Amino acid sequence: MSNRKMIAGALATAMILVVSLPVCTRLETVRRLGFCMPSATFVASLLGMPCLAEPSSGGYMIPIMPMPIHVVLECSAIRYFCITVAILVGLCVERRRIGMVLFMLPLAYVVTLVANTARIICGWQAQCLAVNIMPAKNLGAVHMSVGAACFIIFLIIVYSLMERSLSHEHSEIVA
Repeated sequence: MSNRKMIAGALATAMILVVSLPVCTRLETVRRLGFCMPSATFVASLLGMPCLAEPSSGGYMIPIMPMPIHVVLECSAIRYFCITVAILVGLCVERRRIGMVLFMLPLAYVVTLVANTARIICGWQAQCLAVNIMPAKNLGAVHMSVGAACFIIFLIIVYSLMERSLSHEHSEIVA
């Protein structure tokens, strides 16, 4: 792979991040309805619980024991969506598969919802375990650590699959 292709991919990724992160994080309705609500609904469905709107926080609550799950705007994962789009579009640019760029938006959205659903459930499980062995002031660190791990794992998986797919398609066309 030439340095020019790698630089083009990195520049595309950086440009998308510079533009999308400040814009997307300000879109409260998109964050709530496009990201929070679907993730909260998926979590509630997987746990067999209702998903209740919380007008005071602008988020959602899943009334499960031993502690309810609150999915608020900060749980939207819109930044993760921007990062995923940027990385996948950068990969398309690097691999000279520009026609695949439009496919990356819906793919990143689905990956974001699945990753966020997994993050919410895993974070809740970890906090349920940690609440009995850690001071309350450290529970936020558990929540953040589990969330970061979930997001990174999903990003590595989707990037690896797309990188392999784009490389494989390219090698078949050339051969």
